[in-house]
Amino acid sequence: MALTAKQEYEAEKDFESIKVRRMLLQAISQANEGRTKDLNEVCERLEKKYSNA
Repeated sequence: MALTAKQEYEAEKDFESIKVRRMLLQAISQANEGRTKDLNEVCERLEKKYSNA
């Protein structure tokens, strides 16, 4: 079954949303563990890490 362009776009958007949620949850987890005091710093580090993935 071939997907329409709209269905492909929606699937890609959903996939990207999942990636962003995972990055934020990981950042919050690291902040809660005391591995960082600045959530923005963690988010920036994770964004750099995953932007080329």
